[in-house]
Amino acid sequence: MGIFGSGKNRESSSSLAHELPRIIAFGQSQLDSRSVDPAAYGLLEADLYQRAMADPEGFTRELAELVLPAGGLATYGGARLAGSLLGWDYQGRYYLSMLDAALQWRHEMGASAAELAPYQLQRWEQVHGFGAW
Repeated sequence: MGIFGSGKNRESSSSLAHELPRIIAFGQSQLDSRSVDPAAYGLLEADLYQRAMADPEGFTRELAELVLPAGGLATYGGARLAGSLLGWDYQGRYYLSMLDAALQWRHEMGASAAELAPYQLQRWEQVHGFGAW
């Protein structure tokens, strides 16, 4: 059935669906803060903080179900949002699936290793080997 299980929680995953535009804008702002009006994502972190803290695994599962199919900036924004809320060293499987996909996207887009945050490069090397970027 894959990483997302049986799909029993479709209703709860759709509860984040309305946040996708803000998650994409948040992702873009993390890459280039001048390219996005902060009003495009507003207080996204504050709005989702309690939910993420109450159930980190459930939150990251719902977020991954939303952003992974969308790819690109959505996945990057989802990974950055989850890391920001739960800590960059959070090791939940749904978070790591977003982080890995986001890093793969950055790699494919031609980002240099110098553009990555230390935790991002560490994760890439953990998965792909030292110097693999």
